[in-house]
Amino acid sequence: MKYIFPCHKKLLICMIVISCFGLLSGVWYGLQMNPDDVLLCQSLIQSNLCISIDSFQYFLKVCLLEGFMVLFLFLSGFSILGIPLILTVLFFCGFRFGLIGLMLLQMYQMQGILIVLVILIPSACLKMGVEYAIAAVSMQLSFSFIESCKGVKKNEILHCINSRCTSLIVCLGFVVIYGAYQSTIGLWMMHLFESGL
Repeated sequence: MKYIFPCHKKLLICMIVISCFGLLSGVWYGLQMNPDDVLLCQSLIQSNLCISIDSFQYFLKVCLLEGFMVLFLFLSGFSILGIPLILTVLFFCGFRFGLIGLMLLQMYQMQGILIVLVILIPSACLKMGVEYAIAAVSMQLSFSFIESCKGVKKNEILHCINSRCTSLIVCLGFVVIYGAYQSTIGLWMMHLFESGL
């Protein structure tokens, strides 16, 4: 597994800290929003919560969006600027979950806690797990390109790229699992809460 997802502890801690900082920033931003923006944000969240889409269509939509994110993060590794770009993406992913969680709590109070615990947190854990894995791979690629500027042999870089392509395939497999979860259990729970709200 370390061969597929080579991630140092310091790198993982850095990614988690950036995401948590993003989450806290999302909560703080939500608390500072004016009432009109809060209502707009809450209406968008409510429209996404009240989903009447076919489960297969929802599966394809989730896989497409998350697959695009995984590919974007992976391709970011082919640049020296990939590291700050990847960390920025992780920050905004945390920001989004923080803002959505706060809005749900404000909208539904006690039921909002259940929605956050039962729908948002499991979804966030699956999504962020995939993104952490591919972000670690991409950052390793970026480090390899930085090393290449110092005179590392091209054969070593090609070997690094080949091994990271295996990681990309595994992550895309996890995207399918995430999509299946969202379009079955996640969708069922959303419909359940929709009927009770």
